[in-house]
Amino acid sequence: MLTTPGGRVGIVVHVPTAPEHSYRVRFVEGCEESFRRNELTIFKHVQAEVPERADADLFRFVPYRCVVGSTAYGLTQEGSDLDRRGFYLPPADLSWSLAGVPEQLETENEEVYWEVEKFIRLALKANPNVLECLYSPLVETCSPLASELLAQRNIFLSRYVHRTYNAYVLSQFKKLECWRLALHRELDEALESTELPEHPDYKSANDFLVRARRLAATAEYGR
Repeated sequence: MLTTPGGRVGIVVHVPTAPEHSYRVRFVEGCEESFRRNELTIFKHVQAEVPERADADLFRFVPYRCVVGSTAYGLTQEGSDLDRRGFYLPPADLSWSLAGVPEQLETENEEVYWEVEKFIRLALKANPNVLECLYSPLVETCSPLASELLAQRNIFLSRYVHRTYNAYVLSQFKKLECWRLALHRELDEALESTELPEHPDYKSANDFLVRARRLAATAEYGR
């Protein structure tokens, strides 16, 4: 795969035996044209100019780490996993680069850390995994920035919880029909009596994200 001077992409269908001769290139519309080697750019060489990111180094930027699941509540049994969750805030120059940063970091040891914006977006949608992370009783790492978010974690609570947890119940308790129905009734009753707002506090969540981004943009961050 290569590109021509006009930016068109095609494949080489004929390679000359001598460098002074022309290459034959076929384009997606089916037509073919001839070009000299100095007029062509190999596409994979262009891609190689994008710097690679080192995901392993990003674990240095995890300001919030907690334990979730059975271990967090003292319910472990033999063979139980130790599940860690949290969010990470990459330095601004990495976020802005062509390579970008992943939406989440994972390890082989059941650890998952969402990029801070992804974490906040999931929390605003009342994602059960992220809400559990925000309310975990077993916190291992909590920077001042993370403490600020925990102090206002109620901004993510809204009636969306009814929708997401109802969906969770449906997916987890298909084999337990008698308990599923009772739990649905309890959820519906809780929805009728709750004082939670209709929507999460998007403004406060956005304000926090902007402050986090500003911190990541400082020269001192990550040093």
